[in-house]
Amino acid sequence: MATARCCLSRLIPHSIAWRCPVGSAIPPLTRSPQPKPSAPGSFLPGDNAEWLRPVRDTVRTTHIAVLRALTRHAASPEQREHYLLQLLRHDPYDEQSHRQLIHVLRTAGRYGEARRRCRNYVRRMAEIGVTVTLQFLPPG
Repeated sequence: MATARCCLSRLIPHSIAWRCPVGSAIPPLTRSPQPKPSAPGSFLPGDNAEWLRPVRDTVRTTHIAVLRALTRHAASPEQREHYLLQLLRHDPYDEQSHRQLIHVLRTAGRYGEARRRCRNYVRRMAEIGVTVTLQFLPPG
């Protein structure tokens, strides 16, 4: 039986190839349905079974701990900013992450972004009744 070599190197990295009989139809490539977006660090986001609650809490806590460690050991201000923003997605009322993010932006000379993040920080803290001191921010 004659065979044809079908290469998908454009579609799949590392040039995956297979053999199929000449003249036969190549099975169509189908895309799996896209999952609904979920919070980073979430576990089985569509399932509300009671037994998942402690597992989800553990996954979330572990994800936050890993993000904090990555923040401490980040090689650049951009990486620190990325990890701090992820932490704030988990907990928008995390005062430590807000302050660290503003400090990172100030240190990098991104004063406009630091001011914008500061306004967000003050607004979030006001939502939970916390008064913020702004002495660490640049003038202007």
